[in-house]
Amino acid sequence: MISAKLDKLTYVLKAHTENEHKIHFHRADSFAVKLKAEMNAIETIQKAEGDASSIISRAIAFNAEPDLERFRLKLNLIQKIFSTKSIYVVDKTMMRPQDTIFLNMLSN
Repeated sequence: MISAKLDKLTYVLKAHTENEHKIHFHRADSFAVKLKAEMNAIETIQKAEGDASSIISRAIAFNAEPDLERFRLKLNLIQKIFSTKSIYVVDKTMMRPQDTIFLNMLSN
């Protein structure tokens, strides 16, 4: 009889302990999820503010010097296009008249 009462008390205490553990674990987990969401919101806002600042500065530059800003935009576009291509620059002043250059233009 005493053993059964002790076993029952042991199981009840174990159940309460597990329940408390799960409650604290899930609270900590939800807090982590909340912090991650807040961090993502802050990053999104900062990115949007940076993009807006960039657009404003480009508009100011364009209004001040339209030709220069057009040149910069074209240069940025050319850099984006050529960043994926292989470019070979050959200075013919470094070559002798009998020199010949062969480039393999086939991509593997």
